[in-house]
Amino acid sequence: MGTLREVAEDDENRLVKKWWDVVGKDAPLVTVLGTKGARETGVRARDILKELSRQRNPSISESQLRDAINFIAAFRKALNAVVAQRLSTGIFDS
Repeated sequence: MGTLREVAEDDENRLVKKWWDVVGKDAPLVTVLGTKGARETGVRARDILKELSRQRNPSISESQLRDAINFIAAFRKALNAVVAQRLSTGIFDS
């Protein structure tokens, strides 16, 4: 698939597009992002990953760091759930 930046910015990849919506259904991620609906949550998660992947030695506040850590933790759990489900069913393209 590629680097984090490549995956986050790949708007043409059909598989990646579908996975954003599935990840966006994760309730803890919705809570962390304060979004409504799978599409909005997936888009917001993608945008945050793009932003984080572009930062180099950022100067951020403690609250911004805490928000980034909370997002990454929730996103990791959501993505793990999607991958585990896909592995258990053998379905990787839907």
